[in-house]
Amino acid sequence: MNAEQQAKVQECADNFVAVSSQSSLDDENCTGKDMMANGIDVYTPDLAVFQANVKTVYAAEGADADWPEGLFDKITAIK
Repeated sequence: MNAEQQAKVQECADNFVAVSSQSSLDDENCTGKDMMANGIDVYTPDLAVFQANVKTVYAAEGADADWPEGLFDKITAIK
């Protein structure tokens, strides 16, 4: 593919990701509201505590041993 075609394919992929992500978020919000309407407790966990625990577990198990430096921080920075 030439540069223009590559750019168009990338644009389409980026649009797909944006639409797909928004659709997933909308579904999650709808499901959460339905759960609450049916008396199920829904809570938001403390993200910083969760991430710190995950990092500790990954390190203890060596799961992050072959990760590039800073990858975990890049992943947890995504909102």
